[in-house]
Amino acid sequence: VRVEKLASEPHPESTPDDRADTLGLLSEVRVQLGDKQGARDALMQRFVILENAAKDAPNPVAASTYDFARANTYVGLGRADEAVKMLQEREKQIPDSYEPPARLAGVFAGLKRYPEALAAIDRALKHAEGPRRIDYLELKADIQAGMKDSAGQLVTLAQVVAGTAGVSTWHQQQQHLGVQQQQRLQQQSQLETAARLSEAALAGGQQMVPAVTAAQLQQSSVGAGAAVASWPN
Repeated sequence: VRVEKLASEPHPESTPDDRADTLGLLSEVRVQLGDKQGARDALMQRFVILENAAKDAPNPVAASTYDFARANTYVGLGRADEAVKMLQEREKQIPDSYEPPARLAGVFAGLKRYPEALAAIDRALKHAEGPRRIDYLELKADIQAGMKDSAGQLVTLAQVVAGTAGVSTWHQQQQHLGVQQQQRLQQQSQLETAARLSEAALAGGQQMVPAVTAAQLQQSSVGAGAAVASWPN
């Protein structure tokens, strides 16, 4: 089995994430094959790798990159309370990050501890923007469904719809800005080319720039001037 080999003989340059992902996949395969003990053994190996990686991280922010996989591993090993404790501590360490409370909300939701999940996801939403905020609103709607809070769920789903439209508009604006930037670069290139042609003509002893060069210079200058005028202050 290829995944068995990858897990037992990881590539020398593989990262802790790589090895942990492979062991997570191996655990899933073993579950499907009915090998519960083998699945747990793979999770334990994954647990050790992730814990060591988080411990060796230079700061809490770097360590937090392993928290999602760590939390899932804790839960898979039947140690969800340790996942809760770990994420609560991380939230204290990096209070302005949306990830610890969002991950905590996911763990609480899986445990059907919905009021705690709702409080956690609301904390995450205070810091989240863009597509990530939409994801968290969807999780909040699922939590409210678990709480049988239909009215609250409808309000949240309406926010999802509104937020999705906003994100789409944002992407369109970014695309438009990209086109504008490309046009500015093209106009600047035209201006520089025209200037070089003019300098070459003058250096050759010509008192007047050739007609084609003058036309290029005029066109580029007008275009560049319009572009500069349109730049935001």
